[in-house]
Amino acid sequence: MTERRRRTARGPGLTRREFGLAGVAIAVAGCTPGAAPPPVDLAVYGDCRQYVKIHRKICNHIASRNPKATIVAGDLVDHPTVQAEWQEFHEVTKVIRDKSPLICAVGNHDVYQVEKPGVAAGSIFVREFKLERTWYDRVIGDFHLFVLDSLTGFKEPEQLRWLEKAAGESRSKHRFAVFHHPPFNLDRRKAELMPAVQANLHPLLAKMNFCAAFCGHEHAFYYTRRDGVPYVVTGGGGSSLATQDPALRVAGDLSRSFFHYVGVTVAGPRVEGRVYTPDGGEVPDLAFPLCHHA
Repeated sequence: MTERRRRTARGPGLTRREFGLAGVAIAVAGCTPGAAPPPVDLAVYGDCRQYVKIHRKICNHIASRNPKATIVAGDLVDHPTVQAEWQEFHEVTKVIRDKSPLICAVGNHDVYQVEKPGVAAGSIFVREFKLERTWYDRVIGDFHLFVLDSLTGFKEPEQLRWLEKAAGESRSKHRFAVFHHPPFNLDRRKAELMPAVQANLHPLLAKMNFCAAFCGHEHAFYYTRRDGVPYVVTGGGGSSLATQDPALRVAGDLSRSFFHYVGVTVAGPRVEGRVYTPDGGEVPDLAFPLCHHA
């Protein structure tokens, strides 16, 4: 039995130490458990590949809020060639999929076997979600979601040409990018593709005035605005939590390492984001703006 299976077989889904750390993180987050949360238009989370109980709590609470769609920013499984892990992901997320679309970006763990370096399984991700390729777009109401494959740091030109053309032709009020590897983060251990994403994708998102980009990979929450583009890292869906370096923050940044998901809400001309614990408690001091359209 793998370490992941030992953890999920415990019932709580966490080792005793990990569960204690998660509790401490949530307790100090300033959340308001028990308050009835407002409805959300979109829900977003990522990196749910290890702790099933956390992932299930997040999905159950998201389903109760009836979003128009739920976005997962990659790293859905640990071992992409193990079909049982995909089955588990589909079973946990069924409560969401029964009500509205589940839109998933590909993460590195969804493609590469950690135990077998160089063994790729991108075709499995495509098969599991009935896609033609690992990057695509979806229109959900006033939101146009561009779901991208960040595994090469956007070094290939084809995907960027498609993005520029499709986003330029979009008539949706809000354009969001979704991909796994963020161009800015606070976990120094997760920065392997950060320079490439900064160089190859960030200038295009800034030029085209994207409303926001949602990412995973860093197992924590991080919000930053760079060159007018809000980046939301929401990797707290159920994997071992990150160590964030506050020295990497810039003015206006928000961050916290804990299990969570993000709710996106349209409030008149504004689009706003709020952060919630797996049990649905809002963390008020992590609320953030995304875009404003008159």
